[in-house]
Amino acid sequence: MTIALWLRQKLPGAELAELQKRLATHRSWARWMDDEERILKRMSCPLLDAHGGCSVHPVRPLACRAITSLDSQSCSEAFFPVVTDEDRLVPADLFRKAVFDTAFTALASGLRLVGLDDRSIELGTGVLAFLEHPELTERFLAGAKLPQALWQ
Repeated sequence: MTIALWLRQKLPGAELAELQKRLATHRSWARWMDDEERILKRMSCPLLDAHGGCSVHPVRPLACRAITSLDSQSCSEAFFPVVTDEDRLVPADLFRKAVFDTAFTALASGLRLVGLDDRSIELGTGVLAFLEHPELTERFLAGAKLPQALWQ
């Protein structure tokens, strides 16, 4: 929701429309894939810019903030789609990951405590839903559950 609001403020109409097309394509391809399948198909986040940077960096989700590779080469190699039984380890800041994972869980608990929808949703699908249906923001903030179709 926050990302959709931010994008509406930051992007001109034509760029926003192009992003929505990219998000819709991503949703149709990635909706039922797990992380391994996405890696094998070399699918990247639909919110990356032309240079591979995060286009929503100031408002990126907690899950993205928790990803902290300490070695860019190891990280790149881990996402190179090669089927192997060998573990490909990526040195990471595990304390930072633990902090953000805890924050993510606490946020869900807090949402649940105040009667808001606490279900997690695939990033591209969620951003697209809030871009296409701005009324979902009011619905969410009023304490109503988001449409089940977002998870189907």
